[in-house]
Amino acid sequence: ITTQMLEHLGHSVTCVSSGAKALQELNKRPYDLLLMDYYLVDMSGDSLLSMVNDAKGSNPNLAGLRVISLSGAALAPAVTESLAKRVDASLAKPLDLGSLADCMARIFPDRARRPSYPGVERIPVRLDEQETVNFGNLRAMLRHNDALAREILQVFLEDVPLHLDAFKQAMAVGDY
Repeated sequence: ITTQMLEHLGHSVTCVSSGAKALQELNKRPYDLLLMDYYLVDMSGDSLLSMVNDAKGSNPNLAGLRVISLSGAALAPAVTESLAKRVDASLAKPLDLGSLADCMARIFPDRARRPSYPGVERIPVRLDEQETVNFGNLRAMLRHNDALAREILQVFLEDVPLHLDAFKQAMAVGDY
């Protein structure tokens, strides 16, 4: 969903599935932004940030890198304080298009592409943990952009079987 939102805002996106793969990708070429979840499959966001910061002096690809941290869980106050000093911004999940666009505009003011929704104020949306699907909330998060909602749902429907297979394989070997 985040990839679709960023592309909708006019950004090019490279998506990876782990901290190690992010480090490999960052070594290949310069990137403007590292948008990372705090909880990664193979390391913490804190560990990834430490590795990136340690490499900045010797890797010219990292010179202009900006960082946005995402988290869907409440972080301990000490972690939040430490993280705030090391990233350009932090966003809570679930993301909505307005919050993401505002954040990107703050970090990259010269390239901001803010979608226009005349007469519509930003609607804060939090999904209830008990909800399975609430299409009204999805539409609100996407500012009633039904084409983007359909595209995101299509990607989700294509990706779910792959993720379910990975979960099943991990559970079969006790890796959960």
